[in-house]
Amino acid sequence: MKSVSIIAVIPFVLFGCASNHPSVAPEKNVIPEPTVVATPHNCQFPQDQKRRVFHSMYADQDSADKAYAKLSAYSPEMQYLQLMMTARQESIDSSTRNVGGDLGYIKFASFDKSFATAVFHLPLKRLSHPIQSKFGWHIVWVSDALDIKTNAPCE
Repeated sequence: MKSVSIIAVIPFVLFGCASNHPSVAPEKNVIPEPTVVATPHNCQFPQDQKRRVFHSMYADQDSADKAYAKLSAYSPEMQYLQLMMTARQESIDSSTRNVGGDLGYIKFASFDKSFATAVFHLPLKRLSHPIQSKFGWHIVWVSDALDIKTNAPCE
């Protein structure tokens, strides 16, 4: 019987009991910490944002068109993953081939104008048609966009 009474007392010793004792009562004037949530920014202009870009590059339009036809047959959810695999196998861009075509976050002014114009007008999470730049033909996927000054997500 002693073991039962000890077990019954342990929760009160460890966790306290519900009482009106001031040391146990919750504080009434405690203001909870505000939750910081990144508010999406409008990012209306290409210069206001940076975009995370994945691409596979080809030497000619015919090769890019064939790759696009193959990739566009997949569901939108799978196109991104398939593009990364295709970039590892087929892309002529040796600097991004081993990372699945990941260009990282790019700024509009940092790239070939025709490429940047196309990339910054693409809807997010959609496969592009082949895009020509002075380096070759690209198939692009833009995963997300951030405000260039605050790193907050763009709408």
